[in-house]
Amino acid sequence: MTISTIIPVYKNKEMTLRNLRTNYPYIKDTQVILIDDASGEDVERDIVKLYPEIVCITNTKNLGFGGAVNKGLAKATGDYILLLNNDVVLRDTSYRKSL
Repeated sequence: MTISTIIPVYKNKEMTLRNLRTNYPYIKDTQVILIDDASGEDVERDIVKLYPEIVCITNTKNLGFGGAVNKGLAKATGDYILLLNNDVVLRDTSYRKSL
């Protein structure tokens, strides 16, 4: 079983970095796809420096949540998808136990 984690981001780069610092131990074994929905904050540059294994997509215009998620789904290779907003904090890997 493989999981692709899709994290759509619109602005708030600092919250996204906090999200990754907290959640990365739980999602590091998944395919992590981050979509910067034209936030203009150069999220991709800063994320790739810290997490080079994350797939980053930067949209040239804001597609909204659905559009950003669809871009991530197009790159996803996992058997399952975890949509993870950038303000969510995981406490353990219980989401895997339910699969």
